[in-house]
Amino acid sequence: MTDKDYDFYGYHTSNSWKVDIMLKELSIESFNYTEVDIAAGEQFKPDFLKMNPNNKIPVLVDNTISPPLVLFESATILEYLADKYKKLLPGLDRPRERYEVLKWLTFTVASQGPNMGQLLFWKIHNQEKVPAAIEKSQKEIERIYSVLDGVLKDRSYIAGSELSICDISCYGWGMYLKFGIVVDGWEVKYPNFKRWVDLVETRASFQHAVKLADEAIRNWQASKK
Repeated sequence: MTDKDYDFYGYHTSNSWKVDIMLKELSIESFNYTEVDIAAGEQFKPDFLKMNPNNKIPVLVDNTISPPLVLFESATILEYLADKYKKLLPGLDRPRERYEVLKWLTFTVASQGPNMGQLLFWKIHNQEKVPAAIEKSQKEIERIYSVLDGVLKDRSYIAGSELSICDISCYGWGMYLKFGIVVDGWEVKYPNFKRWVDLVETRASFQHAVKLADEAIRNWQASKK
């Protein structure tokens, strides 16, 4: 048990930034943050594996209940906190609105996230360039952002008129478009998605996340020189 309500374990990754946004949106200040250096293999240490046997970040521990509740997978953490604080996810008394949020939350973690990871691997991280793999990943990620652009045509936010956890989850990866490493000319190709990015970035929590991402990308670029 720590002296804070929560223990948050993360790193410089999209899924960790989602939790960072969520904590700020809920004005949660009572938490300890521990950086888990996944590049150095710290996620394989026994103490961490006790919390998440799948050796992935983020992990959130809720110390306000006894025994403390350990959560992993970003979507689970977002849903848990939304239900606990009754914000950013409609309750069961609004099933239509609730499951509109949850289906798009699932879309971000089942389609957007994995395909973004694949594209960045083939396009940036893999030393051997494989044109066929890059082309395939590029086409799929462009299709995914076309889907998001389409749903945002008549909506302010992804699930409707209210900010929700699916927006937070989507932005964790969606912000990468701003850095010019995903889709060229994305502002023109996806005007509704661009409008949504501008909208969510009026919020301090999203502004903070994109600053973290920008710093992480700059540090990574510097390490490759």
